Amino acid sequence: MSSEKNNKIEFGDWQTPPELTGKICQLLFEQNIFPASVIEPTCGRGSFILSALETFPSVKYCLGIDISGQYLADTTEKISPFTSKVDTKIIQADFFAFPWDKQLESMPEPILVIGNPPWVTNSGLGSISGKNLPQKSNFQNHKGLDAITGKGNFDISESIIITMLENLKGHNAYLAMLCKTSVARKILHYGHKNHFYFDLCKIYNIDSKKYFDVAVDACLLCVHLEEQRQPIQCEIYNDISDSSGVLASFKNGRFIANMQLYEKWKHLFENEKTSLRWRSGIKHDCAKIMELHKSRDGYYKNALNEEIQLEGDYLFPMLKSSDLANGEIKTINRYMLVSQSFVGEPTDRIESCAPKTWQYIQQNAKLLDKRISIIYKNNPKFSIFGVGDYTFSDWKIAISGFYKNIRFRLIGPYEGKPVVFDDTCYFLSCKSEEQAKAIYDLLSTDVVKEFYSAYIWWDAKRPITLEILNMLSINKLADFFEKDDNYAGFENSKLCTKQEQLTMF
Repeated sequence: MSSEKNNKIEFGDWQTPPELTGKICQLLFEQNIFPASVIEPTCGRGSFILSALETFPSVKYCLGIDISGQYLADTTEKISPFTSKVDTKIIQADFFAFPWDKQLESMPEPILVIGNPPWVTNSGLGSISGKNLPQKSNFQNHKGLDAITGKGNFDISESIIITMLENLKGHNAYLAMLCKTSVARKILHYGHKNHFYFDLCKIYNIDSKKYFDVAVDACLLCVHLEEQRQPIQCEIYNDISDSSGVLASFKNGRFIANMQLYEKWKHLFENEKTSLRWRSGIKHDCAKIMELHKSRDGYYKNALNEEIQLEGDYLFPMLKSSDLANGEIKTINRYMLVSQSFVGEPTDRIESCAPKTWQYIQQNAKLLDKRISIIYKNNPKFSIFGVGDYTFSDWKIAISGFYKNIRFRLIGPYEGKPVVFDDTCYFLSCKSEEQAKAIYDLLSTDVVKEFYSAYIWWDAKRPITLEILNMLSINKLADFFEKDDNYAGFENSKLCTKQEQLTMF
């Protein structure tokens, strides 16, 4: 990748077009937001600052910060017609090293923080050796597996916006920032968790393809900090020109996507841990070696186009997200090498049980050893994760985590062996075919689709998660169908009784 492109990524160099900054400032003005001070903390070429000065006659002080001296020269030139009337400061500085607390103390209020901070993630910057990072990469202090398997990753815009909100506490201040919609929800979740209060909280979806030529779900997040203690509620609009939105709020610690459906089906929420719970598929992080296709009897081909003769002891038919989300599954030609039957199991036993398989993984040890996740450290060589007794049950119900539909699949054994899944899939392990079919019938109802639709944000990278799936109580669902007269016919024809369900679990 060229250094020019790296710089564009690192510093979020997708300049906001004046057409959009003008619309946003006009939107704020029409909502009776009249700032005395305007801050753009990553101002670039200054489109937001210029639009703010053109829109808000109330502005007395204006501050623009950016790390690029060249862009600041452009900004200074653009706003020159206003400098005789407004106290302006355009400063070259690193956002993460700037003394925001002292700066805010000297500014007239109300304050408006506005802008479009970089949308790149900290791991994305790490891949290009970028330096435009906060000092602490795991800035929300995730612990354990959360910190090492994904939740420690964050957008730079997320860190910038949260830093501004923390510094704006105690001030009469508004914040209006462009960001990914997933980031906006994370920020509101942070605010909910850390006792922020907003008397104005709105999300306006924007057409990122039109304005930035990128395929990202993006929005304008607009909040006003409030000292009064009240739960965060947010109005969500399809576009910045819309006049009516949908209300979203926090319930049970989650930002609910559809309050109407939440209220309708909240009695099905799982309040207790049960043995019947959704699990993630196997994590191996080396598809080139661990995933194979059958080429002929006893022979398999990997992604390196190598044909290998292997025993069947450690090979299991496998399905991926695309298999679960698309058409009917008639045949399976993909296999996974499952090197352990439980996490931490010694793998050297493979040498005596399946010498050809042992020779194959030994020959590819360098690739397996290159797996960068910390979870493989201090574990047996060739380890995998997300494996246990549940992996090897013959009957399962599975769903894709990535595709934008709620589609459960009933999966039985294939050619006499249990089917396994990669870690883009989730599944319930069932004790019998009868149990699997009964639960599958329950999960295939509109009730379940509505229940999950209350919690799912479809623009997320992985809309369906383990956390969401495990919110539904299968027992309460079975009980609902047994008691509700509207579903009596369905229950009598397809579902087992409550007593039968409990004995299965």
